[in-house]
Amino acid sequence: MILFGLYRVGRAFISSHGAGVWTFDVFLGLLGIVLGIVFCVYPYAATIGVMYIFVVLFLMNALRLMFFSINMLRMRFGHYWIDFFVSLGLILLAVTLLLLPNLAIGVLVWVLAVYLLMYAAADVYMFVKLSKIKRSVVK
Repeated sequence: MILFGLYRVGRAFISSHGAGVWTFDVFLGLLGIVLGIVFCVYPYAATIGVMYIFVVLFLMNALRLMFFSINMLRMRFGHYWIDFFVSLGLILLAVTLLLLPNLAIGVLVWVLAVYLLMYAAADVYMFVKLSKIKRSVVK
């Protein structure tokens, strides 16, 4: 985390991006440096902290999938019901993992593996569906 923070801060000063990107890079860099130092000083808290970071990212991705499935539901396209129910399950799982951190530490790897497999299967299905549409439009 410390090296990542140093990289982000260094990249902010070297790159020629606008002020908004520069501020964001410096903020993320300083946050990474501070978190890296805290994780080195408190290693047990670091494992809990990393677990919470993954669970929050997991929840955000589940919410993104929920919004995606709602948009697909409006257009009546694709496998929106599957995405909708999977996202509901993932949101419930993420909230459960946030409320029961001891459970999350033990099962997070398995949860992430199953989630990534389900996510990959849904993306492959959507790719096949979009490929069929593309072929029908190109003809």
